[in-house]
Amino acid sequence: MLALIQRMRHHNRDDSGAVLVTVVVVMLVGFVIAVTIAASVFFTIGANQGNKSSTQAFIAAESGRDAIIAAVSDPAACSSLEKTADMKSFRAYNLESESGYDATKPTYDVTAQTGQDLASLSAACPDATTTVIQVTSTGSGADSSSTTIESDYAWLVTQKQPGGVMTYFSGEFKATKADYKGDLVIRPDPDTGIGNFDCNSGGGTTIDGNLWVLAGYVDLNNDCTITGTIFASGRVTIASAKSTIGGDIRAVGDVSITANDSSVAGNVYTDGTFTIGKNAAGIGGKYESGGISTIDKPAQVGNLTQSVQRCATTPDPATPGLCISDTPGTTMIDPSLAQVLLMTQWMDISASRNSWGSDVYWLPAAPCDGTDVRPAAMAAIDPTYTKVGVDYTSCTGDVTIKLGNGAITRDVVFLVKPTVNMDIDIDTITTTATPPDTPQLVFIHGDAGPLTNHIPQCGVTPSASDSIDIATATDVRMMMYTPCGIGMANHTEFTGQYYSNDDGNVRWVQPVFKCADMTWGPIDLGCAVVAEAATGGGTPPPPTLSLGPLTRQIENPAP
Repeated sequence: MLALIQRMRHHNRDDSGAVLVTVVVVMLVGFVIAVTIAASVFFTIGANQGNKSSTQAFIAAESGRDAIIAAVSDPAACSSLEKTADMKSFRAYNLESESGYDATKPTYDVTAQTGQDLASLSAACPDATTTVIQVTSTGSGADSSSTTIESDYAWLVTQKQPGGVMTYFSGEFKATKADYKGDLVIRPDPDTGIGNFDCNSGGGTTIDGNLWVLAGYVDLNNDCTITGTIFASGRVTIASAKSTIGGDIRAVGDVSITANDSSVAGNVYTDGTFTIGKNAAGIGGKYESGGISTIDKPAQVGNLTQSVQRCATTPDPATPGLCISDTPGTTMIDPSLAQVLLMTQWMDISASRNSWGSDVYWLPAAPCDGTDVRPAAMAAIDPTYTKVGVDYTSCTGDVTIKLGNGAITRDVVFLVKPTVNMDIDIDTITTTATPPDTPQLVFIHGDAGPLTNHIPQCGVTPSASDSIDIATATDVRMMMYTPCGIGMANHTEFTGQYYSNDDGNVRWVQPVFKCADMTWGPIDLGCAVVAEAATGGGTPPPPTLSLGPLTRQIENPAP
């Protein structure tokens, strides 16, 4: 019995030790856990404080960026901005050294520069030559942590002007068969200073609007109809085939109408001589000429009693007050040819995304192989976007923009770089929208020259021309913009804007075209010169200058 008790006592001593060890282990584990939790809490508190400071720094940097971009964009505020010591940048800050500084706020120190491109930045308030604003802003948090952000913004310059065809020609312009609705402006070649209009098509040409020839003559030789008025700096001659003018002829040079059955519904005003041949139908109104007038009967002058010749010296008939000017043609051109020359200067549009707005969804990739892009451009997009952009500038060879059969439901811009050709191939496209709110398709072959010289410069070497092929007429508004010219137009009938240089040939490849107002990004184009002149007081309306979207931003370190 004694041995049994001893064994039991010994067994109990062993259990007590095990329990003690267990308790100690549990306490040790709990201590470790508590220490770990405490360390984690302290670490989290420290991290949160650090995050708070870095977040403050980033917010401060963005605040500085927003403050200076707002000031630079406002002409009055920009003119009073401080500049850096080297005078190359604008500067703004909210540092502790400032009088009245609130120490509870994070600080920022920010500079800004503007320029025509990133290689020519300076401290100049943005104007019509500016394309970019670059901002560098450093923000500091509560514990002196800092973040620097560098941001680029587009600067938008939108010039309201008449659209249609704003063309520079190589000394001569010949219209093949064409059907054009809208004012047609023939600008002079920038090298020769001459731009003539020669309508010699056997198939007939109709311009449903006014014809403006700013530095050249007008020759109508074969079945040409102009429903509006001819404004010309040189002579106007209708010599060998019937032509019909629905408005006036207002010319600086001589006016001669000798072709069979040719007529002018309105008046003739010329600084030179005026001649009507016996086979012409005549004019419906009066004539006023600065030189001798010859009326070969039976040609008719509808208002002969109010007509005058050689205005400066010998009114005929001699009615006092009729001779109001010795340059009647020039006097009756309003706006003046010089004003229209300014109004219709070439728009230099690049192949950059910057100026098309922040509501444009740019497709991740453009089909450089010329496959149909319409399904991708019309696919569902995030509702924060309303338009689509297709950027072909990464394509290495000539670009074919293909739009297959189907509906167009939103505005789309297509960008092609200057150094390749642009070919446009459009099948039957439709829209349920009604004019003037139909979608816009804008095809931009970027100008290769400076964006301020107002001269079309084709970047293709050797110089080539673009092409358009539209299978079926459509109400979708389209704009063709190319400094290289349109060398081929097949089955082409469309509404919108046809904005092109010539293609190096003395002829006009012209679609059946109806001009329509178009506005988007750098484009603000109407269709009537007189109406746009009235908007601008007879001169080019001043361009609209505005801040564009944020195009690039780098944070260092990232928030």
